[in-house]
Amino acid sequence: MDGRKSRDASEGNRRMEEVGDEYFDELVSLSFFQANTDYSTDSYFDMHDLIVDLARAVSGKYCCLLEHNEDIDKFEKKTRHLGCATEVLCYGDKISTYDFKATRLRTLLSIRSGFGGSLVPKEVVHDLLPKLKCLKVLSFHGSNITDLADSIGDLKYLRYLDLSGTKIVMLPESVTVLYNLQTLKLENCYQLQTLPKDMHHLINLRHLIISNASLVDMPSQISKLMNLQMLTTFAVGKDSGAKIEELAKLPSLQGELSIKKLENVANITKASDQVNVLNKKQLEKLSLVWTADDVVVDPKHGECVLEMLSPNTMLKQIKILGYPGTKFPNWVGDDSFSNIVEVRLDTCRRCSNLPPLGQLPSLKILYILGFDSVTTVGAEFYGNSTAKKKPFSSLETLSFSRMSSWEQWHSMQTEDAATYGKLKTLYISNCPKLIGDLLRFLPSLTKIEIDADKQCALNIPRLLCVTEMRIKKLENVESLYEAIKAMNPSSSTGSLLTTLTPLQSLTLSNCGSSFRSFHMGLFPTLRTLEISYCDYFEALSMSGGQCQELTSLSISCCDSFVSFPNGGLIAPKLRIFYIFLCPKLKWLPEKMTSLSSLKDLTIRGCLLVETIPEGGLPISLSKLWINYHQLLRMKWNRQTLPHLRNVTVEGYKEDLESFPEEGLLPATITSLSINYFPKLRGLDKNGLSQLTSLQQLHIWRCSELQTLSEEGFPTSLSSLQIWYCPLLKKIYDTKESENKEEYSSKISHMPRVVFY
Repeated sequence: MDGRKSRDASEGNRRMEEVGDEYFDELVSLSFFQANTDYSTDSYFDMHDLIVDLARAVSGKYCCLLEHNEDIDKFEKKTRHLGCATEVLCYGDKISTYDFKATRLRTLLSIRSGFGGSLVPKEVVHDLLPKLKCLKVLSFHGSNITDLADSIGDLKYLRYLDLSGTKIVMLPESVTVLYNLQTLKLENCYQLQTLPKDMHHLINLRHLIISNASLVDMPSQISKLMNLQMLTTFAVGKDSGAKIEELAKLPSLQGELSIKKLENVANITKASDQVNVLNKKQLEKLSLVWTADDVVVDPKHGECVLEMLSPNTMLKQIKILGYPGTKFPNWVGDDSFSNIVEVRLDTCRRCSNLPPLGQLPSLKILYILGFDSVTTVGAEFYGNSTAKKKPFSSLETLSFSRMSSWEQWHSMQTEDAATYGKLKTLYISNCPKLIGDLLRFLPSLTKIEIDADKQCALNIPRLLCVTEMRIKKLENVESLYEAIKAMNPSSSTGSLLTTLTPLQSLTLSNCGSSFRSFHMGLFPTLRTLEISYCDYFEALSMSGGQCQELTSLSISCCDSFVSFPNGGLIAPKLRIFYIFLCPKLKWLPEKMTSLSSLKDLTIRGCLLVETIPEGGLPISLSKLWINYHQLLRMKWNRQTLPHLRNVTVEGYKEDLESFPEEGLLPATITSLSINYFPKLRGLDKNGLSQLTSLQQLHIWRCSELQTLSEEGFPTSLSSLQIWYCPLLKKIYDTKESENKEEYSSKISHMPRVVFY
């Protein structure tokens, strides 16, 4: 009967999801929601602007969003739902405890903005919250609060509390009297080690989200939370903490569950009778984690625990981390787990064989990491395949990493390429002894990333459809150009590169002494090229073709790089050009103005580059990062760079005490960043006042800077953000300055001033 009820509930949930999807699709078709094109994923949607305006008009003064200090006037006594940027909580006068009239507030959301979380002052946490007796929803998500006052227990109507991403160390015991609390979120609270011992009093709690916290154990009697539907983490107690058998008394758990500290399971027989994770049919994601060093854990104990924790076959994702055993139980890889889409096996150092994961019919994503005892991947990995059931028939992503003893990979492939036939992405890294051929038949592969250790001798297969490639520590060819020129099928890299006509993205990193040049014309479809940490790499050339499709070029940390192609870069679609830490480079490419699509140019740590190419920079440029001494050689006017809006000036090794000089920067820029001026003591008010379009000013790591001239800031400035400038922070930050009124008045006319 219980099994039938569980199946009925599961089917009911799936039907509800289907109905929800149907409603959502209809709202999208009516433009209520629309896809956000700023994100790479298609699953991110915004409300249409007109809908937002309508919602604001309907909600009137009852709902209020304060993103900047200038929004304070929107806030009034009858506000019931308030979203407030952390900076406003810190600096807004009307949000202070002395002028807070909206005591009937139902919702208070601290909205993270700017760079990193802001420190919400204790006056808000300790003095303001007790006044909000009607609060039902409270979130400090992403703010830097470190504790809550005991008075949090007075918010008896509170149903939702979110402290995710904060620096909170412990929760006050008074949290346990919030009897109406339904959701408690503590995700990514890395400093949180314990939960209140009387957590079992929260009888209405349904969602306890504590992923990525540092819990030592769970409080005992956690099983009394009978309404709990989601418990993302359960840390097995060693002494007074909750034992694993308490999970058996939480029948309604669903979604994801991570059981940690499995080395603390004491009575295996008793636990196996009571836990029955198998019966939790609504669990979709399960992680089984041993956190102790496997040296001190008995392998047999680990094997018995994993055997006992055989999960339900409806799972979609399974992760096993830190497993101390020498072999896996039969349920790992059994084909009865027909719904599993993702498997991650991490740091199973004592296992000499991989489980038969090839028989999982729906498996799409597989990560194998930290198997130090595996020397061969072969038949046991694929399982007992039959003519009708080919191994890894659905696999799309495969990753091997940190396998220090792995030497051979037997692919078990046939000419019909049934094995790995759908594989799209392949990662291999930190496998120093791996030799021989990789998979020969990969008809669907589009992305490959190989960290080829210097001892590694791999023959890379013919990759007919690959569009993205990342290769590290390439050692075994004289140069890429010579390999292609020879067109020698026996040369691993030669045979690789002659087949890469569809390649769109290429990253080369940590290549050895044989890699000295790169010929861009050999890759006609290339859109993105990144070369980094190649100490012997000297030059780019374009003989043999042009890069008509190239949109992004990055060269960084290449100590020997000295030259670009003669005649300049022939890349009419290039939008991003990044050069960083190339100490021998003296000249930028010729005819830079021919890069008619270039928007973003960065020249950092290339101190020998003294001059800008004849003709100047492309007229299309909108963003520039440049060293101060190179900036001095620029000649600005609206006609040469009319679109330039964002400028970052780096003063590394400069002795300048004042910046910017009058006339140094173009008046059209809207954003200016001043970075790494070690001797800078003040800002030049004449130079700043000329920047009549400036809206944002960022100052980063100017350790000697100690004064801000209130007369120099242009009236257009709306945001001043200051990072790692200790003298400025001590003087001007209203939370730290000894003379708050005297100094803060100098920057009070600007709507937003933030110190980090």
